[in-house]
Amino acid sequence: SPEQRSCTVNFYDREGREIGDGTRLCVKQSDPCPCNPDWEQSCDLPGVGVVCIPANFPCCSATEKFCFIVNISSNDLNSTATPPVTCVNQSADCPCDQESSKFCPPPPGALSTASFCQPRNMPCQSELRSCDEGEMMCSILQYNSSGDPVGENSTCASASRPCPCNANWETECRQGEQSFCHPTKYGGCPGVCSPEERSCPVNFYDRE
Repeated sequence: SPEQRSCTVNFYDREGREIGDGTRLCVKQSDPCPCNPDWEQSCDLPGVGVVCIPANFPCCSATEKFCFIVNISSNDLNSTATPPVTCVNQSADCPCDQESSKFCPPPPGALSTASFCQPRNMPCQSELRSCDEGEMMCSILQYNSSGDPVGENSTCASASRPCPCNANWETECRQGEQSFCHPTKYGGCPGVCSPEERSCPVNFYDRE
């Protein structure tokens, strides 16, 4: 009727994932649409009105905003689970996940003035010292005890030579006029190709 409006109550699977529109019903024009009582809660958002949000989300006040706290380790980046959510002041930066990341200020000249989260094993640009004349900044891969790369450190090195390799885990190899760092985990330097040849990678596999 003219005094009513149509609302849709969302459906969810057993894991709490929204699976589409559910029941359609009519409510008074002045009433908010009802939420799914099992998976949602009603929240009055400033400038938006009363809406349905996930039951495990906080309902932020007029002076706050939603922040997703993302674990930026490689395992959790591939996860489909919703990261934890918190409310912070509208003027504040969203917090980082304390286990996997740290807060970095924006680098000089960046378009955005907002700080951001970066993996703990990577230095913020503000932490990098400037190099002396005749030097250049180099990124050196860091490895775990199995010989797998886990991050990188930055250091200054002579600009007259290629960036150094990680002496504990890499070998400096040459291909023509170019040099590169080759992980010792995969044996010695790959063969050097002649002008009539091209290089092809051969994948390594474990026993499984």
